[in-house]
Amino acid sequence: MMNAATLFLLGCMISAPVSVISDEASTRAAILDTLHRQAAAWNAGDIPGFMEGYVQSEDLRFASGGSIRRGWRTTLERFQSRYNSRELMGTLRFSDFEVLLISDEYAEVFGAFHLSRDDSIGDASGLFTLLMRRVNGHWLVLHDHTSAAETENAADNGEAKLPKESEEAYETPPDVQAVLDATQSELDLQASQQDSNATSTPTLPELSQQADLAFYRGDFESAVRKYKAMMSLDPRLKTSHWRLGIALFYAGQPKEGAAVFDRYHSYDNVDRENGIWRFLCHYRAFGAEEAQKQLLRYEKDDRHPFPRVYQMFEGRLSAADLVENIPEDLTPSDRDARLFYCHLYAGLYLAVQEKPDAAKRHLEQMIVNRWARSAGFGPRYMWHVGRIHYLQLCRD
Repeated sequence: MMNAATLFLLGCMISAPVSVISDEASTRAAILDTLHRQAAAWNAGDIPGFMEGYVQSEDLRFASGGSIRRGWRTTLERFQSRYNSRELMGTLRFSDFEVLLISDEYAEVFGAFHLSRDDSIGDASGLFTLLMRRVNGHWLVLHDHTSAAETENAADNGEAKLPKESEEAYETPPDVQAVLDATQSELDLQASQQDSNATSTPTLPELSQQADLAFYRGDFESAVRKYKAMMSLDPRLKTSHWRLGIALFYAGQPKEGAAVFDRYHSYDNVDRENGIWRFLCHYRAFGAEEAQKQLLRYEKDDRHPFPRVYQMFEGRLSAADLVENIPEDLTPSDRDARLFYCHLYAGLYLAVQEKPDAAKRHLEQMIVNRWARSAGFGPRYMWHVGRIHYLQLCRD
């Protein structure tokens, strides 16, 4: 027979899972209640009420189709300006929810939206991924990443679970958009985890991770500050910190970026990838003629495909020839690696020459290239560089 102690322990074992399930159920209900309240407010024509479902902070971010908006007030004013009539607002419905509880403070929500409007305006629908945060007992949206499905009205494209104006839309291929959406969700989760584990005096590895994540998420100024902080902790990085040079390029400081790549050349005078980034910085700072004049000259061999990639920047090879002349007798992995770098730098080369459509085509091929995302740190970092540049082209 069971004694009192055994019965007590058995009772604890039985009741514990029930408690956890009950807590998870109530949390999920609270999360979905926020979204249902948003839809109800929208359908009542109450945009400020709709915005009550979002964190009232400058950290609030909308990402959709290469367009990013930050801050609660900015987003509110945008909605009020764009959707200034009941006809434009239509009727909003959410469905197909999937809720992932990350911690007591954060949750990820995946779902679908559908906006019904008059035929003259057109319906809109699509998918969204939200990072939600518990704030003072309420679950609110911190990050909203939306991708819109194709609609009969070509002017419709998703923005924060709603359509956005056609002049910002770019028809990203579905396979490319799927990779972009998944990557954005991963970065959002990494950011929430990084915030939870942040310390007041980060170590060098922690600073490196923080700077990389800031760069991947498009916060170039923060990335520059953190990369420079790394050099303060370890001055030996000053000659080899190529990530700082790239961050300076995207932060609108190409002259400073060129100086970083000059220092790197004294550290490694074989790496033509460094010469490419020095060229891109000079191109943006001083123009095409000066960049060509200042192009570094290399005497020693470099790893493939960079000797041929460099010929493109020297003006001796076209972007099309660069990609088409990759040898056929390579292993699948080696061929994918060469395709990755050729498409990446062909895209960047065409982008600085203000040929955005051709640049996008190459960068789209780079984005769906699986090799870089499963390779080492350097290729993965450069994959993010190409992704970032592609998103900028889509916004311009």
